[in-house]
Amino acid sequence: MILKFIENIWYKSFWSLAGVIVILMSPLSILYLFAIKLHDLLYKMKILRVLILKTPVLIVGNLTVGGTGKTPFCIWLSNYLEILQIKVGIVASGYKSNGSSPKVVDKSSSPLDVGDEAIELASMTNAIVVSSDNRAKSSLFLENNFDLDLIIHDDGLQNKKISRDIEILLINDNLKYGNGFLLPAGPLRELPDKRIQNSDLIVHSKCKEHQYNIYNSKNIPAFMVENKLVTNSISKESRQIDSFERIHLVCGISSTKIIEENIRTLNVEYILHKYSDHYSFKGNEILFDDNLPVFVTMKDYVKLEPYKTNNLWIIKNNLIVNQSIENTIKKITTDIKKL
Repeated sequence: MILKFIENIWYKSFWSLAGVIVILMSPLSILYLFAIKLHDLLYKMKILRVLILKTPVLIVGNLTVGGTGKTPFCIWLSNYLEILQIKVGIVASGYKSNGSSPKVVDKSSSPLDVGDEAIELASMTNAIVVSSDNRAKSSLFLENNFDLDLIIHDDGLQNKKISRDIEILLINDNLKYGNGFLLPAGPLRELPDKRIQNSDLIVHSKCKEHQYNIYNSKNIPAFMVENKLVTNSISKESRQIDSFERIHLVCGISSTKIIEENIRTLNVEYILHKYSDHYSFKGNEILFDDNLPVFVTMKDYVKLEPYKTNNLWIIKNNLIVNQSIENTIKKITTDIKKL
């Protein structure tokens, strides 16, 4: 609840009560900036060592805390690279899991052992997915045990321990940088200018359709998320969301804004049950006194699968990626083959 309150402050107008709270928290942001600079200096002086792999490394990350669509983009990217005949391994953080040593993830893995996003990646790609709380160990595990053309990191842009050949930076087109402050007064993990300058591909993510069309016409990399289909957890039947009249929407993700907007656009009435990001579901969260369908994201479903019912439906995340991204990825693929 405290984290959610702080997140709300980050995206409120500075000229309000939120601004007062931000000012009170700003000394902590200065300390955070000092810690970043010290960390950078330790790597520059080679007191801290960078892991350099033989296998090319691509990192998909963001500048802010959560909510830019990194995992859905990594799923799209992995599947697209497979079409281009690039053998991919993916490193997931194992956030909120018990995993301390690298584990290969599959559809039957436990979220408690590997994390929800790792299972989502394994379920929706043919990549070798490895999860642990140590990205360097996971990267070495992939390189030493599998013949890969590329290792993708889902997040980890600020992890300086890992050398990288390619950086893809996602910027949430709706939230941008929030109030522009570093943690904890704002959502920024680092100052934007240098990272933007050094990134190989900057993608405007989770765009609204109108803005997506503008970016597309200007050949600016962007994607939007479309939610029009759901799949039944038992029968695997697929249905259009607009074939439902009223639903329960149960979410344990950082932001439900895009999903809610898409459902409203389809004129479906919904009752939102919002939980914290990476929430550990117990099963009772999808039980209600009525017979309304219950919609969940794939990220949440990997934890709810043991409790699946005929009334539980999984929302399909369809990324609409513009040609500018595809063209850049094709160029990156050419460069990868030279490495």
